Parts: sequence; C-alpha cells; structure tokens
Amino acid sequence: MKALFSKENGINAIRIGAFLLLLLLVLSCTYRVLSWKDTAGDYLSCREMLDATPGDTVDVFFAGTSHVYCGIYPGVLWSEYGIASFDLAVSDQTKEETLAYLKNACKKQSPKVVVVDLFALTYDTHSEPGNLYRNLANLPFGPEYVKLLGQEVSKEAFPEYLLKWPIVHERYAELGKYDFVSYPPSRFVKGELYSDLTESLDPASLQSIPAGELSDTNVAFLEGLLELSREEGFIPVLTVLPFSQTTEAGEQISAAYSYAENAGINVISAEDIMRLCALDPAADFRDGSHLNASGAEKVSHLFGEILATSFALTDHRGDLRYASWDRDLIYLEHQKLLSYLRQTEDAAQYLRCLSSHPDLQVIFSLEADYMERNNIYYEPLSAFGLTYEEYAAGGKWITQQGKAQLLHPNDPSAKPVTKKLEGGKLLQTAFHGDLSEQNLLLDGEDLSNQFYFLKVIVYDPLTGEILDSKGF
Repeated sequence: MKALFSKENGINAIRIGAFLLLLLLVLSCTYRVLSWKDTAGDYLSCREMLDATPGDTVDVFFAGTSHVYCGIYPGVLWSEYGIASFDLAVSDQTKEETLAYLKNACKKQSPKVVVVDLFALTYDTHSEPGNLYRNLANLPFGPEYVKLLGQEVSKEAFPEYLLKWPIVHERYAELGKYDFVSYPPSRFVKGELYSDLTESLDPASLQSIPAGELSDTNVAFLEGLLELSREEGFIPVLTVLPFSQTTEAGEQISAAYSYAENAGINVISAEDIMRLCALDPAADFRDGSHLNASGAEKVSHLFGEILATSFALTDHRGDLRYASWDRDLIYLEHQKLLSYLRQTEDAAQYLRCLSSHPDLQVIFSLEADYMERNNIYYEPLSAFGLTYEEYAAGGKWITQQGKAQLLHPNDPSAKPVTKKLEGGKLLQTAFHGDLSEQNLLLDGEDLSNQFYFLKVIVYDPLTGEILDSKGF
C-alpha cells in the first residue's frame, strides 16, 4: 500500500496528468484551426456572432435555415425601429436543431419575440452531409448536443461527432487566414448574409397549397416550440419566407398555419409577405429557395413594422450596450455599396459614390499619362479635397474622414512611406517609375497601378479588410 502512494508514483501521476492536459490543449487548438466555421458563408459563424453579442440584449430572434439569413436583415430593423434582432440561422437546419439552438441561445439572451421560419418542416434530414456538421459543430457540448447526435448521427459516426472531429481533418489544403484568427465581421454581424444575385421565378410556384396532414415530427416540433416559449417567456411567431413550393412542402406549411391558428400562435404567412411587400418574382429572389438583397430589404421593413407596432419592444438606438448593432448596420451598408461598386465601370460614378462614405478609407494612385484623358478623373477626385495642382502632379493619397492626404509623390527620389492602417494592415508606398510593380503594397500584396492610370483601393476600417479594388 505504501508503494502505491510513493513519492515516485505521485510524480508519475503528475506527469501523466500534465501530459493529458497538454494533449487536450493541443487538440483543442488544432480543432479551432481545422473546424468548419461558416454557417452563412465567408467565415461568418452563427455561434461566434451570438457569443460576441452582449447578454440580454437580443429582443427578437429570427430562427431557421438559410431562408432566414438570406431574407431578414437585422440592420434594417435596427435602422428604422431600434429593434435588437438576430438571425439564429444555419444552412439546412432541421427543426430539431432549431429548437436546440433556441434553447442554447436563451441561456444568454432573454428574447421577447421569437420568429420561426417553417421551411424546416418540409424535410427531415440534411440535403448534404456537410450541413449536418455545419449545424452540430456550432452547438456547445451539453445534453442538447448529445440528444441531437442520438437523433441525427449513425452509431458508427457518433464518436467522431461527439468529439466534433468529422470532416475537419480533410481541410488542411483549404486553410486560410481566418482559420487561425477570428473573422472580424463575426464580432458584430447579427447573422445575415447579403446577396445581390437574382433569378426570375415562376409566380405560380410561389402560390399557396391546400393543407395536408401535419406529420408527427412536425407536430412534435411545434409542441416543443410552444413549451419552450412558456419556459423562457417569449412570444412565438410563425412565418414562411416565400419560396418555390412543391406540393408536399406546401401541404405541410399550410397544415402548420392551421395548427398555429388553433393554438393561438401568431402567423405571418408567405402569401401575406408576398402581398404586403409587393415582392417581384422576377427581381426579388436569388434562387427558388431564397430572397436576394432587394427582397430581403422589403421583407425586413415589413417585419420591423409588424414587430414595432404589435409588441412592446424598446428602441435601443443610442444605448452603448447595443453599439454592435450600429456596426452591423454599417457593415450592411458597406455590403450594399460593394454590390454597386462591382457593377460600376465608370470611374466618375465609382468615385462619386465613395465620396459619400467618409467612414471608408480610399487609397488612390495616379500615374503615367492620365493627364491626357481630358481630366476625367479630376472632378470626382476633387470631392476628396484634391486641388488641380495636386491632381496634375500625381502621386498616391489616402482619405481620412473623406479628405485626401498625400502619401507619396511620383518622385523616385522620395523615400518610401509606410503607414499602419486601422485594423493593423501595413500600407507601403513608393515610386519606382510609372506603372511599375511595388509602388503600392498593402500587407505585402502588390496593388500598384501597373496597367491603369488610376488605381483605387477601398479599405474598410470596420473589418480591417479591402472592400474593393479597381483600376481605370
């Protein structure tokens, strides 16, 4: 017995414990790098966005699938009504996962209203294996997570999913910067994804379909939602954002409307949304299942108005605790701007548009024979405070609050200039000759004029990233 508790055995036990602790730390860090983080594209993570949102600030959750994050913009509700809302949505989310996400979210937040999109009532399993992982990986360990594994994962795959390790070990070749550091928009975005794609739909595919018999799993979901609403004290609202319905899908949706009516649950139907928003099947959809930016703005306006007039929600604009919603709105406005910039080939229109966004930093460079182009760049650049003499001399400038500051003249004898931008990126400017390489670098990336008389880089201090870059 003494040998069992000897000093040597104690030291060995400490070593083993330290080794296991170190192994756990290494595996945790490795998982953080290799994990599949996005739930709405572009590294946007529903869990990171929610974790970054201060506790007890979300008044309205919009819960569901990609229909939600494509179709509801919390920034619009914030801009018009000061409603603090959040898209608790993941691609291809099942109804069981929707309940699990809501239960987890209510541990930190105390929503007054929860709007649930019912698209998940039209299927029972994920359309692709990746979406199973995308949904499960963003839930924390706990009873709800284990319960979902038992419902959705095979016995053979259960251990891997329990450790949250499937798929990720195949990601080595695709790792990028934001696998190692946090993606800046996930610190303040409220779940939405901006998309300006457009697909024309057949209006007949958007019409309502008579109710069928509600499936047992759908009944169980609606009962579970009602029970959760009573436990957490929120008002449930059911909706379906318009999409091209199959007969089977439409039957379940209409049956859910009937269930809700009998249960006294508020419903905003797809038909109501189409009519009240005057949605255009030819212009307001990105595909048969999702609204695009045009449609989402209309629908967000509608929900903002309904929520503001039907529920006692506080206008939080101006409250410092809700500053992240201000940033989310700015991010949304920048996404709209980017959509316009990408479609604009005219330098004057491009620059005039940027001059109305002083919160962005515009880096521009004039080189070579631009003066022979009838001063086509001068008028729009003068909006940044550039004089004609400065314009004629050429060089590289950066705007600060909409006013241009010279960084480097077109003079090879002038020393290179390095400037640290908000967000940490290093801007390096020099002049090695007209249209030469290495004249303008941003974090080592060569963004020099090269083939263009005018080069414009739009830098977003909010995210610390390049919003757009174009030559003219």
